[in-house]
Amino acid sequence: MESDKKTIVKKRGTPLKRVIFKKEREEIRQKLDGLLGLTENNRKFVLAELENNVNVQIDIVNLEEDVRKYFVCGSWAYFMSENGKKRYFSLLRSIYKDMGYDVKNKVLTLKKDGYYKNTKEYEVIKKSWLLRQS
Repeated sequence: MESDKKTIVKKRGTPLKRVIFKKEREEIRQKLDGLLGLTENNRKFVLAELENNVNVQIDIVNLEEDVRKYFVCGSWAYFMSENGKKRYFSLLRSIYKDMGYDVKNKVLTLKKDGYYKNTKEYEVIKKSWLLRQS
């Protein structure tokens, strides 16, 4: 690991945030996992449940200050536009993507009070090419 840091310093002049703040970035990912109810065995969450839970949305948005410190995020959609739908979702998706995860979705039909509602179920999985490198 130490040689990786030296290589990155030589190429860029300063170490990358993903190298310097590896521990802090992992803590933010673990906070997101906890907020979404993700575990090692269950890496899925339903968008409708997230939309109905305002407290979780607020907690995700409150991570903004830490994200600015520990991630290179200037070009993320969340920070480029002040208004937009589901900004909390944009932030969490960008964090996972930057950490080497794919956020895949599929359509899910839920039945509630005799009505059917289409929503999406998301699965957060580690990219396979990163698994081979570790």
